[in-house]
Amino acid sequence: MKISQDKSAIVIRIISLIIIIGLVITIILPLINIFALAFNSGVDAQKGGITFFPRKFSLDNFKEIFK
Repeated sequence: MKISQDKSAIVIRIISLIIIIGLVITIILPLINIFALAFNSGVDAQKGGITFFPRKFSLDNFKEIFK
């Protein structure tokens, strides 16, 4: 009896971890995209060629906001 409860507890933990990892990825990827857009040049953002690491690092977007 106790063995089946332990197996079910393990299955529930695995399913919970999969759901949590999925939620974390769902939350973090848009944040990474926002930072990638912020540090890329505006031309790259308009072309749609944004990657996780900026091709041409630029702070022009921040200069535009704070002027």
